[in-house]
Amino acid sequence: MDFLVELFRNLLQHPDWTMSQVCTDSYCKTLKQWHGWLASSSFSLAMKLAPDRKKFTEVISGSGDIIQQCCQCHFRES
Repeated sequence: MDFLVELFRNLLQHPDWTMSQVCTDSYCKTLKQWHGWLASSSFSLAMKLAPDRKKFTEVISGSGDIIQQCCQCHFRES
């Protein structure tokens, strides 16, 4: 939860940052201390696939279809 709070705080406070910068800063402030080399390296790799801010904002503020589909898929598997 701390990661998400920091992520949204960064989005608001740093409109000039890329999503990769927003996520990396949030990760370093919240989760990195709990992760070893492999998890940290995986996060760095995942940041190369991060969407741009505009796309992220569209998904978050949109109708929720994408999020709903992901949740339905996850809960079906559980």
